[in-house]
Amino acid sequence: MACRLIFLLLILLPSIWASANKEDVGVLGRVRESKSREMFNAFGSLSSFPDSPMPLLGASNGPQSLEESAMDVESAAEDPQGYSGRKDGERGDHSGESVSGDLEAAQKALDRLGNLAGEMRASGRRSERGSGSPSLHSNESEEQFERRLALERDLQSEAAARHEREVYRNEHELQRFEKATEREEKADSRKQEEVKEAQRQALKSHVRHVKEDEEGHEEFLEREMREDAKAEREDVLQQEVKERRERKEAAEEQEQQRKEEMEAARRMEKKFHSQRKEARKEEGKEKQEEEAVSALVPAVGRKRLPSGEEEGVGPEEEKQISKVESVDRKEARAREKLQEEEREHHQQEDEREEKLRHMQGKVKEEEEEKEEEDKQQSAQFVRRAEARAEEEVSKERRKVKEEEKADLEEHLERSREEAAQRKKERAAVHLMEKKRQEKIQKHEKSEEEKVKSSRSDWEAAEREKQALLRKTFLDQAVRARRKMMELEGDAMKRREERRETEREQEVQHEKKLLSSRMERRKEEARKTLERRRASKSLAHEASNPLPPAPPVQGSAREERDGAVLERLRRVDDRDRTKERQRRLREEEEAHAQHSKIKKFEQEAVHRALARDRKWKASM
Repeated sequence: MACRLIFLLLILLPSIWASANKEDVGVLGRVRESKSREMFNAFGSLSSFPDSPMPLLGASNGPQSLEESAMDVESAAEDPQGYSGRKDGERGDHSGESVSGDLEAAQKALDRLGNLAGEMRASGRRSERGSGSPSLHSNESEEQFERRLALERDLQSEAAARHEREVYRNEHELQRFEKATEREEKADSRKQEEVKEAQRQALKSHVRHVKEDEEGHEEFLEREMREDAKAEREDVLQQEVKERRERKEAAEEQEQQRKEEMEAARRMEKKFHSQRKEARKEEGKEKQEEEAVSALVPAVGRKRLPSGEEEGVGPEEEKQISKVESVDRKEARAREKLQEEEREHHQQEDEREEKLRHMQGKVKEEEEEKEEEDKQQSAQFVRRAEARAEEEVSKERRKVKEEEKADLEEHLERSREEAAQRKKERAAVHLMEKKRQEKIQKHEKSEEEKVKSSRSDWEAAEREKQALLRKTFLDQAVRARRKMMELEGDAMKRREERRETEREQEVQHEKKLLSSRMERRKEEARKTLERRRASKSLAHEASNPLPPAPPVQGSAREERDGAVLERLRRVDDRDRTKERQRRLREEEEAHAQHSKIKKFEQEAVHRALARDRKWKASM
């Protein structure tokens, strides 16, 4: 970031320097122009100028000599408004000062000349209200009229330049606003794509949880781990491509901005050179006028003798000529100094351009090195991500295998315990049956001994006994079978009801997803339409010289998208929790049903044995 700021400052330095030099040169040119015009007025017509706060030279304190008039010219050129308030003894000698020595004083003089020009324009408007073109006032000379017209032309050119700068600034602001809106639209589109991707991921997770119930656990986990590793690699590659694209767009935008700034600097430099050429032309014209005036000046104080010959030059005329020559020498020294400053300025501009080219080459090399480093880092990141994904996949596989092994061992242990329990129960039943048979045999022997005398009584008793036993066991078996069928029917009914409720919940969830998606799309379409209308209105208002409105921020949309993603995540977590609880309930119900059936069978056996003991005791 710091390198970019330094680069922008280096790009903007030539334009800032050119504008500053342009203002300085313009101020010096205006001061020099006003000075030369004052000198021309001093040697020309010396009439008064009532509309101006600065009286003309030679209009106060009676007639003056040419030397005093020249000194007054210098004082008036350096301080036009303060000249009228000075006394004769307070007029300093500025012959040793340079024209471009004090820019601050020149700026003050320029402000006073601007005030003078404003008053002149006001008086001109008052006098020219009836006619559309400027005219000569009754109380001003031709030189004053020309000076007023020149000042008005200067003010008009300055107003035109200000208008041109304002138009250029407005165009630049409009371009910046358009680029900002374009970047905002790109950011909005990226956010919409991220939201859509999140919705797709949520839907995929929902489908994945549904498929998890239908497919085998081991195959599903392996395929899921492979897909996750592949998706992670694709995400890393997409992120790298996106970062490269963003860096490329930023570099292109920076290059375009640099080109625009260089073009603006070139335009300003061309304009500066054209203005400098015009100033040189005006200086040439002024020099020719001054030469013409200086050629006319020696003939002012000469007289012709009666013989037709001219009288020699007097001391006053020599002073006047020496003063004019000193003024010319000052002007020559000022021009030489200005040319030297221009040469130094050009040399500094060349050095700055060379420095800028060198810095641009260095920045380009640094960007290339940074791009290479980014490529290497992205490749290393991809390799590390792939290694991490493979390691996580292997860990997940080991974890799944360990869990499956533990489940298998637990199942085998439970099956062994159940087999041992069944073996014990069978042994107990076999022992009880054996004891019962032994008791029956003993009873039969005793009965045989008792009923030897009566065979018919014994046979009747035996038939009654067998019938009673059959009836007892048949009734118990029928009741147990009926109870088991009732329990199985209840379980089937509950399963069907649960499936129906799950189907209804899935349908309602899909309806909610569709409705939320439609509402989101409607809201996005409405906001896009509002944004387009706002951009159109801003583009229409950008033609007026008003500052553009700040860009619209998208924090509300980010919060809303985050809330939608959080809600979808909570819905998925709730669905997974409900599914897990449903499985646990089914397992508990199946275990309870199995234990109920087992308990019922044991109670039936105990009741049968108790009845048998009771019957034998009654016998």
